Amino acid sequence: MNPLPEIKNPLVNGRIIKSDCPIKEYLASKGDEKHPILSRSDLSEIALCPSRWRKGFIEEDRRLPNIEFGSLLDCLLLQPGRFEEYYKTAPETYQNSKGQTAPWTWKSSTCREWREEQEAAGNLVCTEEKLGEAHAARMALLSHPDLGEQTKAMLSNSAKQVFVIAEYHDAATGIIVPVKCLTDIVPNADDADFGRSLLDFKTAKSAAPLAWFYAVRDCGYHIQGAINMDCHNAITGSDRQDFRHLIVENFAPWEPARRMLAIEFLTVGRMWYLDGLKLYCQCMKSGKWPSYAPQPGAMASQFAGYEMLAYDERIPMPGYRETPEPEPERKGIPDDNQGVVP
Repeated sequence: MNPLPEIKNPLVNGRIIKSDCPIKEYLASKGDEKHPILSRSDLSEIALCPSRWRKGFIEEDRRLPNIEFGSLLDCLLLQPGRFEEYYKTAPETYQNSKGQTAPWTWKSSTCREWREEQEAAGNLVCTEEKLGEAHAARMALLSHPDLGEQTKAMLSNSAKQVFVIAEYHDAATGIIVPVKCLTDIVPNADDADFGRSLLDFKTAKSAAPLAWFYAVRDCGYHIQGAINMDCHNAITGSDRQDFRHLIVENFAPWEPARRMLAIEFLTVGRMWYLDGLKLYCQCMKSGKWPSYAPQPGAMASQFAGYEMLAYDERIPMPGYRETPEPEPERKGIPDDNQGVVP
């Protein structure tokens, strides 16, 4: 395997827009049609398919159970003071068509109409049941015998939901592109353990190392990590050296885990978003927005226009099951470095 190239931070002129930034404010910061502010989602999509992004591709419905739960827990852990601002809690009962009091259920058109009204007003919606589960997951993390005290200390010495904008100056076209990120946890620089780290809080169906490897790869968390680090390091005096994930599984008993992205993962993420930036500038200058572009470093063969998919040896074979290996003794290794993503 060829070594990955060393790619310097391509972003400059970073600045913090706001800490404890409301999610709506961050999402609404899009610039205008001629000068859009690009996010990780934009750049990932442009690198994959400029044409689809230009046509206004919208991600699939965000009303998915795992995403809803992750957003709720994210609020309770990082911005608890904004819960009333973000959320409306559904009643426990409703009046059905027979005039009877019945337990609240999204199967009911009455309950769905209430949700649609709340969402149209810009609110997020949760049920008492899901809110209780999110509180339980939060407590499982903060009271964990190995992670709890460390996590509470780190959160108390960190800014949360930090909105940053930096710039990319394209040498080939002369175009300047603003790039934005929202970082979940930015420890204070004087923190002895995390002062040179950035952290993102995630929920997952599995925090097992191999499962998390695929989650990072498939969900583009390495691209997010690279953009966040580069945006922050474009701020004068900032020196963040690693990107970490604080994870809680999204089902009881809400098992937490800690992972840190290897430098190779971040380098590939930087290649992805830089490819998106360069391609975006080329498209803006030429006015042409091509369809799917080859992935950076992808192995491919062309057969009358057909691209061959290369086999990946990391694809599990039939009957595969991840078996945890005994952990070696970790003398002299800080607790926060356990479970590093390869």
